[in-house]
Amino acid sequence: MISNYHANQLFMLQEANLILSPAHEEAITQLVTELNITTPCRMFQITQKFRNEARPRGGMLRGREFTMKDLYSFDHTVEEAEKTYTEVLGAYSAIFTRMGIGEKVRMQPADNGDIGGILSHEWLLHGTHGEGELDGKPAHEVGHTFLLGNRYTDDWVMGCYGIGTSRLLPAILDAVTCEVTGGEQIMLWPPAISPFTCVIIPSETVDHEPAALVIASALKDKELDCCIDDRMSRRLSWRIVDAEKTGYAWIVVLGISYQSAGEAEVMLRYVREGKLYRKRWFAPIEDVSRIICNESTYYIIYIHTTLQDTYLT
Repeated sequence: MISNYHANQLFMLQEANLILSPAHEEAITQLVTELNITTPCRMFQITQKFRNEARPRGGMLRGREFTMKDLYSFDHTVEEAEKTYTEVLGAYSAIFTRMGIGEKVRMQPADNGDIGGILSHEWLLHGTHGEGELDGKPAHEVGHTFLLGNRYTDDWVMGCYGIGTSRLLPAILDAVTCEVTGGEQIMLWPPAISPFTCVIIPSETVDHEPAALVIASALKDKELDCCIDDRMSRRLSWRIVDAEKTGYAWIVVLGISYQSAGEAEVMLRYVREGKLYRKRWFAPIEDVSRIICNESTYYIIYIHTTLQDTYLT
């Protein structure tokens, strides 16, 4: 594999006559041979790769050092390898769907390039600053799969599969950023990769921390994580804006409504067809975790659901 790369793509350690590996097909094949493995297997790793990109750009989107999730499959026949390849394609589709970006990611046939083999597919994520083309729009390559055949060994029919984990986060950030009224750019993390399910923001004027802890405990009981923004030196309005800029889907506010009526303000933000929407509830703190738990299921499958929505203005 390494021998397939042009010399100017490799990072050379001249004093030690070594290179920083751009890929690991040859190393994994050697490992399988040394372990005397005779039954079909799949080898998995998450590791750094190094490629001397001529034009690194976009921060982590295309750098010279990056992290990848790799899978290597070893089968006895082409038919078995094709079955494995199809199974991995299904798994990749499920991964991207689980992450909340399934409808933005497309798989399409691709050139095998330096890696070689029988066939390959690339996984492209719609984005504003992407390099590839998907449906006539810029896109980020977030994954690639290859059916290698006997390219690296005559003993096995191989496949290799990769998701660029370090590239994935900035690519998603680019993809989930949308423009709302006035041209403002709004970012909203999909729930599966959001730092927390929600943020709880108590007022700085009254001690609402006990109520925030009650909500946090109830969410934990439902296996939903959250954080409490206790930066009381900042005004409530400033912290709400900061939470939106951070990209939280769920924001729970203990403000005027809690002081006057004992109700928390629960806000859900989500994106549909490039537009940012929101829903709002006012509820006793005992009901907050139930609302978030129930509506989170909706949020994940909202594209299949009819809902009366209001544009965020």
